[in-house]
Amino acid sequence: MGQPSRFEFDMDWLVDDDLLTLHKWHRVTGGGLPFPVLIRIGKARDERPFVSGLIVGDGEPVEVTPDTLRTIRIGAILAQLFEGFDPTRPPRWEADLADQVAWGLMYEQVWRPAPVVDAGAGRGPTDGDLQRFAQVYQRERVRNPRRAMAATAEALNISVATAHRRATLCRERRYLPPK
Repeated sequence: MGQPSRFEFDMDWLVDDDLLTLHKWHRVTGGGLPFPVLIRIGKARDERPFVSGLIVGDGEPVEVTPDTLRTIRIGAILAQLFEGFDPTRPPRWEADLADQVAWGLMYEQVWRPAPVVDAGAGRGPTDGDLQRFAQVYQRERVRNPRRAMAATAEALNISVATAHRRATLCRERRYLPPK
């Protein structure tokens, strides 16, 4: 069984109807979708992006049934949308203009870095360790929201239990937003 085809995103698509609000909508096609969908990305209090709006079809009416909704793989759409996105590493100016624009839109619409707060010294990880943990964890929350803690632990070569303890410390010191 082959890999499903990839989604295509139109990042500049705006819904021009006051009833639907004037927030940014993204048109998604391909990736096994039998029809285009429009999604709006929101941001949870813990900085994790999520789909905050969904419009099924684009110009043609599509009957919304449980089967129709099952064909829209929200997790796969989000995973691909944020694939390779690293808010701390914008593309070089020599890079393709489309890559620069895509990174800028993603940064502007979804990403907001955690505030840097100076914390007192003590036993355990240093402030630098916790700040690095917060950066990696937030990046992984964007890239892979369902297994962000495990991915962070893997990236930092620490156990998942240690990652959970560090996340708690980061929230206490405001390196991460509250749950």
